[in-house]
Order: sequence, then C-alpha cells, then structure tokens
Amino acid sequence: MLLIEWNTYHKVAFFYRLVEKQAGIKVRSSLALMQFDYSE
Repeated sequence: MLLIEWNTYHKVAFFYRLVEKQAGIKVRSSLALMQFDYSE
C-alpha cells in the first residue's frame, strides 16, 4: 500500500512539474499576487 501511495505521489509530482513548465510564469505570478493580497 505504501508503494502504491509512493508511485501515486511521483505521478502527481511529475504532472505538477509538467503543468508548471507550461503555465509556470502564470502560476508563480498568481501565487505572488495571492501572497501579496493575504499579507495585506
């Protein structure tokens, strides 16, 4: 069971990196804006 969870984690991490490569700048800028909004 732990092995399955570990494999799932790697698949999710790989998918996240793939999305981040395609939308990376948008994601980072939106996160920065969210942090800025929350800080105020």
